Amino acid sequence: MKHSVGGINARAGGRSGARRGLRRRHANHGFTMLEMVIVASLILTVVSVAFPRLIQMRENFNLQGDIRVVQTTIQTARYNAIAHGRQYKIIFKNNVPTADPIPQMQIQRDEAVDPQNPTHAAVFQNRGGPVVLSRGVTLDKAGELLCDFSGTVNSTGFDLSPQGEPSLTMSNAKTGKNYTVFVSLLGRVRIVQNQ
Repeated sequence: MKHSVGGINARAGGRSGARRGLRRRHANHGFTMLEMVIVASLILTVVSVAFPRLIQMRENFNLQGDIRVVQTTIQTARYNAIAHGRQYKIIFKNNVPTADPIPQMQIQRDEAVDPQNPTHAAVFQNRGGPVVLSRGVTLDKAGELLCDFSGTVNSTGFDLSPQGEPSLTMSNAKTGKNYTVFVSLLGRVRIVQNQ
C-alpha cells in the first residue's frame, strides 16, 4: 500500500511540476509590443544623435585624405623630376565642369628632346589621368607647381606666404575645417590647420 501511495504522490508531484513549467514557457514566449516600441525608440534616438557626427567624421577624413594625396603628389613629382632629369608640372583645377564642381590635379611631364638645355621649349604631356579629389572639398585657387630637375619647386597662380612659399588652401564647408598646404622652394611640404 505504501508503494502505491508513494507512486500516486510521485505522479501527482510530476503533474504539478509539469504545469509550472508550462506556465513558465508561456510567460516567456516573446516580447510585448510595448517592449518593442521602447527598444525601437531607443535605437532611433541613438542613430539620430550619432548619424550627423558620423557624416562629419567621414567628410573630415575625406579632407585629410585629400591633403595627404596632394602632399604625396607634390613630393613624387619632385622626386621624379630629379630622377628622370625632366620638369614635372602639377596643375590644380578648381572648375571641373559638373553640376557640383570637383577639384582635381593633373600631372604633366616635359617631353622635350633636351629637357636640361636652358633654351629648350618645354613640351608638357599628361602623365596618367587626373587625380580627382573628394566631393565637397574645395580649393581656394587654381594654379600650377613646376618641379625642376634641380629639385626646386616654383609656382604660378597661388598666393605666396611671407616666406615666399606658394600656398594652397583646401576646405570642406560641411565640416568647417580648412588646411593650407605650403611648398618651399626646395619641395618641402608643410600643412597647417587653420582655425
